[in-house]
Amino acid sequence: LAVILLLSISLVRAEMVLDGPFFNAYNMGDRLNLAVTITHVNNLNGFLKASLQCQDSSLEYYLVPIELTGGTAKKIQIGELPIQPGVIGSCNVVIELLNGARQSIEKTQSSKLEISDRLRLESKLNKLNLLPGESLVASGTVRNIRGEKLRDGDVKLYLDGEFFTKVKEGEFGYEFKLGNDYKAG
Repeated sequence: LAVILLLSISLVRAEMVLDGPFFNAYNMGDRLNLAVTITHVNNLNGFLKASLQCQDSSLEYYLVPIELTGGTAKKIQIGELPIQPGVIGSCNVVIELLNGARQSIEKTQSSKLEISDRLRLESKLNKLNLLPGESLVASGTVRNIRGEKLRDGDVKLYLDGEFFTKVKEGEFGYEFKLGNDYKAG
């Protein structure tokens, strides 16, 4: 007597294709944008979740209900994430398709991206030696981790105290006027 038992296992499968992130490096204040195109074999009412997972932290930043029609591709623009302090290092964006009970059905992740709080400052002085009554001009360029000029910000300069100057279109400049009674040394 032989008993034959056939099991049929239906795999729930979805294809998820990421569009973004568009850079491999980001600074504080940058905005992370991406989209995902999902094709599921069956109709599905569930959720789409996005999180930023870094070496020392994880941030779930997007969760929305989603309705998919079997076999039809649907493109979803993921909500923009402003990069905040506390999220630094090597990271991935992880996108998950969840069923109605919020159990993971499918998951994909971006390639590695670097998040940094560092900027590159290129500065110059108009003179190296000054006499009392002359002016010293400090100027330069501030760039992000990708080498792009910073749109705006502040630069703190020191010469007998603190001075702040604005960064506009990546450039800054400040003139220090030395008094006639300024002593050499």
